[in-house]
Amino acid sequence: MENQLYQMKDLMEKFGVTRDTIKYYEKKGLVKPIRNVSGYRLYDETQVQKLKMIMDLKNMGFSLEKVETQLSGEQNEGAIEEIEKRNRKNN
Repeated sequence: MENQLYQMKDLMEKFGVTRDTIKYYEKKGLVKPIRNVSGYRLYDETQVQKLKMIMDLKNMGFSLEKVETQLSGEQNEGAIEEIEKRNRKNN
């Protein structure tokens, strides 16, 4: 099974963010696209899920610094549980 790859424009549309926002997250090391032979950024499902988590945490009021801490690994599980709890509450 081949992994789905997304272009930046797909993520901009999916998450309602600007190109600059995604590039900033890339610069901060929060998302890591691959480059195709033409130099276009491509994002696999893992990176899409990271971006979703970033957006969820930002929407919950977390600062970008706190998001970075959450994504660093140690506190990642707690962040996921909090997001899932809030999503269940909103549904």
